Amino acid sequence: MSTARPAEFFPARRPAASGGLLRRVRVATVTALAAIAALAGIALPVGAGAEVLQLKDMQIQTLPGTQLEIELQLSGAAPEPLTFTIDNPARLALDLPNTAIALPARRRDIGVGALSTILAAESGGRTRVVFNLDTMVPYQTRVDGSSVFVKLGGVGSTAVAQSAAPAQTQPAAA
Repeated sequence: MSTARPAEFFPARRPAASGGLLRRVRVATVTALAAIAALAGIALPVGAGAEVLQLKDMQIQTLPGTQLEIELQLSGAAPEPLTFTIDNPARLALDLPNTAIALPARRRDIGVGALSTILAAESGGRTRVVFNLDTMVPYQTRVDGSSVFVKLGGVGSTAVAQSAAPAQTQPAAA
């Protein structure tokens, strides 16, 4: 005698609306998450229809004093880079959205002024360019056509690397 259960010819049915309703809830959830990401400024992967820029070349030019200017040349109109610094070890990083690497090498040894090396990495539809520094120095970035310029060092620079911690104020004496 077998203890197997008999086959169910008529399994329990779901309500007719649940399949369509479930699909609509999934679509609404994905749409809401995309809208939240857009409002928060989070970059989502680049769609197949968008033109991906290419980082083609890096030119380094010495300027008076201990200043350097690095030109990052792209294949099209350069985006405004997102920059951040790390104090220890001293680094300046630029994120270029919607950009792929087309450089002959991803590492470039410089050894001039405070700049030791430049590294480039690509992930998630963006390229990150990291400037490894001997010490943290003032810097400026600007976009001009298909190039992003980074000026390092010098007293005349207006953008100075700052820590992520907000400035603290002392309470007034009572």
